[in-house]
Amino acid sequence: FERSVQSFEEVVSCSIVTGRTEDYLIKVRVRDMAHYEEFLLHRLNRIEGVAQVHTSFELREVFSRSIV
Repeated sequence: FERSVQSFEEVVSCSIVTGRTEDYLIKVRVRDMAHYEEFLLHRLNRIEGVAQVHTSFELREVFSRSIV
């Protein structure tokens, strides 16, 4: 999975997470909803072992800090 998502140009970050039913959090940048649909249905969901995807959309970034 990790090698596959790293090869997708839309993926800007991938993290292992705890506290949810999901194992990974990936952040992607897409042009529009049609691009996201193509990414989700034709690439992400076709990775062997991907059984479920939960999608959330960022409405607005309030602030961002670099790690010190």
